[in-house]
Amino acid sequence: MAQELGAAAPVFLNEISEAFLSGLAASCIVVACVAIGGSLFALRFLPARATANPTA
Repeated sequence: MAQELGAAAPVFLNEISEAFLSGLAASCIVVACVAIGGSLFALRFLPARATANPTA
């Protein structure tokens, strides 16, 4: 398709690259927020160490 655009191809390909990288950056931010949320959840609700006398 880029070959059919002729002189406009570099501009078109640059726009495609910018759109991809913008989406990638946004998804990285979302993944980082999910990872932070998961670590805070684990920090709050998981025990720090085993109890001395576990009940059987």
